[in-house]
Amino acid sequence: MNMFSTTSTSTSTSTPADILRLPLFRVDGNDTTGAILQEHMYGAILQERMYNELPAKLSINALLSLYGSSFFKILTEDLSYFKCYQFNDNLPVKQFTYAGIINSLLTKGSNMTVMQILGKVAEALVVKFCKTSQETNRHCLATALHMEIYEISLKEVNNCKAIGTGLKSTKLNYPNIYCPQHPQLDIAWINLKNNKLICRIADAEDNENFSVLSSADIIGLQIKTSMDGKKNVLDNILNDVYQVPIIYFGVKDDCSKIEEKIYEHKLLLEKSGQPIPPHLLDTRYIIRPIQEINHYCYDEFMADYELLKALQEHRISVEDFVFNCAKSVNLEKSILSFSLPEDPGHISIEDNGCVIREDNNHILL
Repeated sequence: MNMFSTTSTSTSTSTPADILRLPLFRVDGNDTTGAILQEHMYGAILQERMYNELPAKLSINALLSLYGSSFFKILTEDLSYFKCYQFNDNLPVKQFTYAGIINSLLTKGSNMTVMQILGKVAEALVVKFCKTSQETNRHCLATALHMEIYEISLKEVNNCKAIGTGLKSTKLNYPNIYCPQHPQLDIAWINLKNNKLICRIADAEDNENFSVLSSADIIGLQIKTSMDGKKNVLDNILNDVYQVPIIYFGVKDDCSKIEEKIYEHKLLLEKSGQPIPPHLLDTRYIIRPIQEINHYCYDEFMADYELLKALQEHRISVEDFVFNCAKSVNLEKSILSFSLPEDPGHISIEDNGCVIREDNNHILL
């Protein structure tokens, strides 16, 4: 049954702060003079963290050190864009191959490919931060339910798990919810008490076929990523295309421009004597920038964007990208081999004592 009520009386503001591992940097001009990981209370003011200048001002090496591990886990575990194979259980030998969309990124260099990958990455990031941050999960749920955050109790939040409907990890763990072609829903929630999809009406929750359920029945969100929200998102909002609220990842931080255009549209309707459509009456639940919910999530999104651009523009090779990400997840002592679509040519690079050399059609480290 529906576990949420708009008449909730929980107004507690004494939420236990989430503990996150957050990056702390000092940036002088374009140089990064330090990069360390420390534990901080969620929402604390980090005086040395000039996040408005980051991650664009960080070097590729700094981005890989701080975000490479998380990014690579998303690309492998959630999206299967890279795959790893274990040849021998007694030896730490792994082979990495990459999907066609990564090959397209490397060969065609299209911004459309970058944004296509980022859209899935953003979906995985929302799921990740909902899992690691109780307050993020609470904010996302409140947005999906068109409710204020204080109307959702912590007990209710703890019983809800965010699921990315288009993630390969969902296909593995929740195959009945996996639906990458769903036109509306990117994020849904399951009730941890029974592992059923959380819907607005009890009858819908008993339906095992997620793909045939109406978006209006399911408590969910749509994730949008864009370099130009006015061009790619605004018209669909005005025309009531989206049936669920949007969490917006703007590469150029332009969500406020979308909101301004919605406001201008409403003013024009009022001046002309036309009624304002119901879906535009309360703009709080139409679109929300991810920065309002968790700006660390946005920082990680932008770091992933910078790394994808570096791959697209060949400022880092796919071999170096995977090798450095692997180092970030403590695989630096492993012997890694990368299966490449074409002969990579002769490679001999020394990196902290490791020699990268060619061996037939694989790269050995």
